[in-house]
This record gives sequence, C-alpha cells and structure tokens, in this order.
Amino acid sequence: MRDKLLSYCDVVRGVSYSPYDLRDSYKSNMFYLLRSNNIKEGKLVFKDVQIVDDNCVSSAQKLEKNDIAVCMSNGSKRLVGKSAQFKGSTNNFCVGAFCAGFRPGINSEPNYIYQLFQSREYQKYIDVTLAGSAINNLKGGDILNFEFDFPPLPQQQKIANILSTCDEVIEKTEAAIAKYQALKQGLMHDLFTRGIDLKTGKLRPTYHDAPEFYKQSELGMVPKDWEIDELTNLTKLVTDGSHFSPVPQEKGMPIGNVKDMIDGTFNYANCTKILPEVFELLVRQNCSPIFGDVLLSKDGTIGKVIHFIDDKRIVLLSSIAIIRVNELIDSEYLSWTLQSEFFDKALYSLLSGSALKRITLKDIQKIKIPFSKSLKEQKVISMRIESIQEKIQTEQQTLAKYQQLKAGLMQDLLTGKVEVKV
Repeated sequence: MRDKLLSYCDVVRGVSYSPYDLRDSYKSNMFYLLRSNNIKEGKLVFKDVQIVDDNCVSSAQKLEKNDIAVCMSNGSKRLVGKSAQFKGSTNNFCVGAFCAGFRPGINSEPNYIYQLFQSREYQKYIDVTLAGSAINNLKGGDILNFEFDFPPLPQQQKIANILSTCDEVIEKTEAAIAKYQALKQGLMHDLFTRGIDLKTGKLRPTYHDAPEFYKQSELGMVPKDWEIDELTNLTKLVTDGSHFSPVPQEKGMPIGNVKDMIDGTFNYANCTKILPEVFELLVRQNCSPIFGDVLLSKDGTIGKVIHFIDDKRIVLLSSIAIIRVNELIDSEYLSWTLQSEFFDKALYSLLSGSALKRITLKDIQKIKIPFSKSLKEQKVISMRIESIQEKIQTEQQTLAKYQQLKAGLMQDLLTGKVEVKV
C-alpha cells in the first residue's frame, strides 16, 4: 500500500544557536549538535561535533534511538536530503538548524523507514523537489508528503532484516578495507625508510636499534647504501599530454583526463573519444604513454598515480604527466614512491603558503625521492606493497558486489516489485 511518510513519521526540528551558546568541551547539561557534515554515506560520523548549552535544546528536539537525521539545507544541492540513522542510546544529541530529524511512529519498523531514506526512489523525489529552485532547501512537509510503499508491519520488519543483513556485510567489508589501507600506509613508511635486507628478506632494524645502518639525508634517516636524487636525474622523459582538447566524437580512440584515473588505471569506457587521425597525431607528439611509464595527475586533483602496464592504447591531456624512468630506478618502485609521504612532503614544499591547484613539469623534475642503488631491492619493496594492494582490491571488488546486490534488493523490496511473505 502506498502512503505518505507523514502517516508513519514525526519531524524533530533542528536547533538554532548563537556563538555564545557553543562550548569547547563536554560538561553536564550540554548537548552534542550534529550538522550536515556529520552525515556521510548513510552513517553518522561523530567528528567535528559542536557542543551547545542545554538551554538551546527543547525536550522535543532531543534525538532518540532510530531517529533519521536529514540535511535540509546546504550550499550544495547534491548534499540536500542526505540522511543517516541515529543509533545512540543517550538523549544528549540533537541536530542543527539546517537539519531535521524524522522519528518513526509506533505503526512502522524504524529500520524499514531508514532503508526508505536510502532508496533510489527517495533520492529521485529529492531531486525533483529541488529541481528548478535557486534555494537548496527542503521543508519537513516536503519529505513527509513523499509517498512510499508501506506493507504491513511484519513485512516491513522482514524487509528491514534482509537489508540490514546486507548492511552488516558491507560494513565488515569496509572495515577490512580500512584495516588493509592502514597496514599499507604503515608498511610503505617502513619500506621507504628502512628498506629490505636482501640477505634476510626482512626490513632492516630500525635506526633506534641499529643506527650504524643509516645516514642522515635531506629527507631524514635513510639506509646507508641508498641515494636521494631529483627525478630529472632518474628519468629519460618528463612530459605531459596534449595542450589542446580535440573535438569529442561519439566513437573513436580514447583520450585520458584526470577524471578517468581510477584505482591505478584508466576507466577506458568513460574516456572521451577522438578521431583516429587526431589520436595518431598526438601519439607522434609524445602524448601517449608506453608500457612501464608512470603517470601523475598534475592539474586540479594532484597526485593520482598510474603505473601504466595496460595493453590498450590511449593518449593524454596536459593535466597528466608522463614520467619515463632511466636505468637507475624501477618504474613500479617510482609509482609507489609518488604515493608515499615523500611526495606529500614535496607537495608541501611547493605550496609556499598558496592553495596549490597544479604543479608544473619543472616542479615534478625537482621532486626528490629516496631509492636503493640495488634494483633488486627496489623490486622487492614494490612486490611487498603490491601484495597488500591486491588484498585491498579484492575487498573493494567484494564491496562493489555487495553494494550492487543491496541496490537491487532495495529496488525490488521497497517498491513492492517482489512480495515478501511472512
């Protein structure tokens, strides 16, 4: 049965406050105030939470367990309507004036209501409601007037259980990805500061345990037999892609931009297509990477890296640098170095107090990196990082599969397309 949300939910008004109402730390009779920045990907994130005096919060504005926090106003239309479920058991939380809470009634399953707020149908309704408006605002009535499919309560509960089980699997996979990413960051720090003892196959002892293995460098302590040098001395070529944008075609050959650099490769399907003759002209102008080149985004989003080992042909726009190494350094090792803290430090030194939106080829050539004089050690370091990267990619593929599965289930179950029997 389709019905309006107002038959199943009440609105919890957001809290207005002034700077005088804010507090620096939690004390008794204070409230945590959640704002739109605390609503991320269907979850509440309790970072950068403001604390307000309890005099600002009425009893009707206190969040209760299972309330749905919704962003009602934001400078970005894309963020208006995003929502998350409050799962806390304490009543010292509220939402800010640009948000609202929606409280499921006794005739509804709270987790079913939450899933409705995450559905494709809900997002389409928000998009239509905001369309044509210069002001990115929703009202409580806008959402309460939205018509959903509301089956009897037992079916709501069963649907909610099915979708909640998907959420649990997704959250566990996300946690595994976060764990491996943290391990990768720690491993990269150790590998690029301690290196590998090729005799034992293990990390060298730390500087604290064996200072005789290390020397001071401009990048900090590095193994004694390592070098520090600028990329200009480690490369055969540092160039970039085309400085003009060819006319897009419905069909043709791919030209890559920064937006197409995803997870260490190109999203070839989404690349702009250009005429074959224009493509070949750009190839002759060194705008095309060859096997083993390291590609670095240098305009807009800085620091995306691809170790180009694809068997596909592509030319690039000028927002991507092409780095071709010489015999002193392994190309995969370089690609990982450009994803390490050393590249971050190089970027920081280039900032010079200004907001950096692009780096030049001259900047890239001046970047200094640490490297072992042994190509074998460089390759072993790359293999160690690649092994954990493969685990991350496996988990990411699993996550994408579960997310796709849940999206399909939501479309079937929340619209009544597939009937759930109790």
